[in-house]
Amino acid sequence: MNKVVLIGRLASDPELKYVGEKETARLRVRFAIPRGPRPGEEADFVDLVFWGGAAEAVAKYGAKGTKIGVEGRLESYTYETDNGNRHGVQVTVEGFEFLDGKPQGQAVEAEDTQPAPPPAKTAQRAAQPARPVANKAVAAAGGGRRSSRVPI
Repeated sequence: MNKVVLIGRLASDPELKYVGEKETARLRVRFAIPRGPRPGEEADFVDLVFWGGAAEAVAKYGAKGTKIGVEGRLESYTYETDNGNRHGVQVTVEGFEFLDGKPQGQAVEAEDTQPAPPPAKTAQRAAQPARPVANKAVAAAGGGRRSSRVPI
């Protein structure tokens, strides 16, 4: 099994490229993974590769220092230099989640600017019967809560 799960910060600003005949979005970015729980401790660095919609999302909302969690697979590659062949490893991201919340200075999407509905009165909530959960798997996985997870 080849599965990698990491939490860290983007160590550089993302640069989006479109590759191939179909102009598929590809983003390669350096990723810093801290070795300890305190800021300023040593870190390990690895390259992350995002594809498609995930690449476009990270390019749009990510910046150097953005904290994200990723899951993917470890891949090795070889490339040629003037000094011969070199080898490297990268993580091809299969799923990720922004962990910082909304980025500073980022424009808020139109759907986020709508005022929240007024809270329901407690007495009215108590009087309403509980609704059955149609999908027990959804309830077991957190009741269908939304997250900022972006599928690839």
